[in-house]
Amino acid sequence: LHYGVGKEEAERAGRELTNPIARTPEALARGEQVFTVFCSVCHGKGGLADGPVVPRFPAPPSLLAANAKTLPDGRMFHVLSRGQGLMPSYAAQVSADDRWRAVHFVRSLQGEKIGVTTEAPKHGGFTEKSAAVADAGTGADGGAK
Repeated sequence: LHYGVGKEEAERAGRELTNPIARTPEALARGEQVFTVFCSVCHGKGGLADGPVVPRFPAPPSLLAANAKTLPDGRMFHVLSRGQGLMPSYAAQVSADDRWRAVHFVRSLQGEKIGVTTEAPKHGGFTEKSAAVADAGTGADGGAK
């Protein structure tokens, strides 16, 4: 991922990246699996920031809040890839494609009607092959090695 950590880089990713994964029922189902395993522990099954660890840790932001709904997909992907605040990077645990699928699933929780397409966007995305190269250059904290 050719973006560093921090708000400015997250905003840049939001402007420059688009989700390369086709919005299919299969992508949503996989995104739900990823969300359930990696995200729901803090964000809750419905994205309301009511996961089982919340009593022991500060609550994360609700994924259904107005500001979360306006975040570009690329910025969400950046947060998953580099972390933000108390949230760690998930680049080492979750493939780039599955991070994009999780973004699709979050959009479905937010009530976005996701039309099924047969192919991914033609520009701006991030591929699994380049993810392996980019993620190899990040440390456990999501920062550059």
